[in-house]
Amino acid sequence: MGIRLHKLIIGIMVMMMGVGCGKLPEQRGPTGLVSHINSYTVALMGITSEGEFRTYCTGVWVSEKMIVTANHCAEAAAEIKLGKEAAGELESLEGVVVYYSVMGEVDEVGKSTFGIHASEVMETDGDHDLALLRVSGGVIPAHESAKLARVAPGVGEEVHVVGQVKGLFWSYVKGVVSGYRGSLPERMLPGDNFVGPFMQVSAPVYFGNSGGGAFNGDGELVGIVSFSGGAPNTAMFVHLSSIRKLLTVK
Repeated sequence: MGIRLHKLIIGIMVMMMGVGCGKLPEQRGPTGLVSHINSYTVALMGITSEGEFRTYCTGVWVSEKMIVTANHCAEAAAEIKLGKEAAGELESLEGVVVYYSVMGEVDEVGKSTFGIHASEVMETDGDHDLALLRVSGGVIPAHESAKLARVAPGVGEEVHVVGQVKGLFWSYVKGVVSGYRGSLPERMLPGDNFVGPFMQVSAPVYFGNSGGGAFNGDGELVGIVSFSGGAPNTAMFVHLSSIRKLLTVK
């Protein structure tokens, strides 16, 4: 009995040591849908005062060389590089460098990535909180590109969201379309230049989700995370029609 107890204690200690080392137990991988959405998604990266890269926003591949994100994420990139005052004096965000990483280029939360790539702001739509980025430089990392849905999802339909929530890379949540808003009162908007239409989604999105996509059950892009709706688990997404208009311009 004493030998068995001794072995049991040793086994427990070994398991605890494994957890302490940060090793994950064996588990299933992401579902097919989530795996595709992950490949569509990038982490937008900024440089800290210590010279390390940290994620602050999300973006979505819409072609081999194009990424769509929120305009306020492009503005944040300018502020990171130039400072808030200087960035505010820019006549246009065109040409502002935005760094990004793809899934597989980050090791653990809170650690620097080992794959950083550059893109530049190509087009913006500040009224609808959208920005289009074109990758620059040499090698483009392997990725899939999201297709736009033909029609926006109906109220009550599920949508799928992946983003960099508070630096937690490629966090997946599922939500429900809870309404469409043609406009919102000024008190509910994050800026006086924001206009609808908006897709209202009930889902726990948070800082770091901005610029990320909402996808239907077929993995098609139906919205871009814009801002909190001011109530628990309520967020406003850029409407599919606004995304289509931006991409049609280019």
